Amino acid sequence: MGVSFFIVSTVICSLLVLRYEETTLESVGCALLACVYPTLIIGTMVLCNHLSEYSDLALLLIFVISPCADSLAYVFGMSLGKKFPQKMSPDISPKKTVIGGIGGVVGGVLGALVLFFIYNLVKLGPDALPYMHLPVYLLVGAGAALFTEFGDLVESAVKRKENIKDMGDIMPGHGGVLDRIDGTMYAAVLVYTVFYILVSINVL
Repeated sequence: MGVSFFIVSTVICSLLVLRYEETTLESVGCALLACVYPTLIIGTMVLCNHLSEYSDLALLLIFVISPCADSLAYVFGMSLGKKFPQKMSPDISPKKTVIGGIGGVVGGVLGALVLFFIYNLVKLGPDALPYMHLPVYLLVGAGAALFTEFGDLVESAVKRKENIKDMGDIMPGHGGVLDRIDGTMYAAVLVYTVFYILVSINVL
């Protein structure tokens, strides 16, 4: 993946010479941004899929924690937003509140907790639950939830810079596909990094 990014980036920058009249620094910057967001970031999901015996757990953590974080953030924001109206980032996303962000972290931790029991019960049975790994699940749940919320803000910033409401119209009422996976991509970055470190130091 790194080699592909290097080749594509080199070709894009070469357009400044090969197509000098038509190419601007702004267009090159936009093309390079597209290589990174979402292309390179979403590639961490592919890396998670190649974690040998841990790939299933890594992917489950991503696709369980991120929706749980989004759901609880919405519930907390809608139910408590008027009592606790402090905005998370008013210039980027005026509707997101700090209390919603707290709800997202709660959702991420709960999602990780539920996954710990279901995954290990199915894989190991009730008598072999690895409770020593539970703190790791909970920390990953909280961290991935924070990364999910940050990923939402990143996409909101891109849309605000470009003055657009949705990234596409393929999913009416939900925005484009990127609107659905913006936070999930960033959660994948955190999950892959954690698994890479834990495998490297032989904790897993």
